[in-house]
Amino acid sequence: MQQPIHIACNIDSSYIQCSSVMLVSLCENNKNSLFIIHIISDTLNAEDKATLQKILAKYSLTLKFYSPDESILKACPPSNSHIPNIAYYRCFLSIILPQDIQKVLYLDGDMIIRGEINELWNTDISSYAIACVEDMWSLDEDNYKRLDYPSSYSYFNAGVLLINLDNWRKNNTNQTDRKSVV
Repeated sequence: MQQPIHIACNIDSSYIQCSSVMLVSLCENNKNSLFIIHIISDTLNAEDKATLQKILAKYSLTLKFYSPDESILKACPPSNSHIPNIAYYRCFLSIILPQDIQKVLYLDGDMIIRGEINELWNTDISSYAIACVEDMWSLDEDNYKRLDYPSSYSYFNAGVLLINLDNWRKNNTNQTDRKSVV
């Protein structure tokens, strides 16, 4: 039996259209894959959910919706950019998603998937918390000041993340007390 690929996305009402395009591009370019799509949002209404379900109905996938309590974001700094606060939910996937999901591929809704993702999904990250790519803005010192951490840690693109949820749970990455994280 084919194992599903777990995909997680943060979506709010203003991103339904572009997120739908991303998910359709994912399905169209990965027709031999079985997906479980996890949509995390505290703002989607029944109409938004129905729109996503209708658009994705022709694909063999499972679509699940999660509405986390926004109180888990209380220790996160308020967003002062174009990025909404719900973007922080990706940091809490280990407590939002069911405990039996060991790994998830997080995808931002503002991209197009142009090929198969099996090689990425099958990357062995059993000894790592996350697989990511250094961001093209990693040399910008303002990022480190804004995020309040040393530049020696570098800066990665958070739009595509292969996450070892077991590792995150084991190491309590959902810890929201900044003093214990920094």
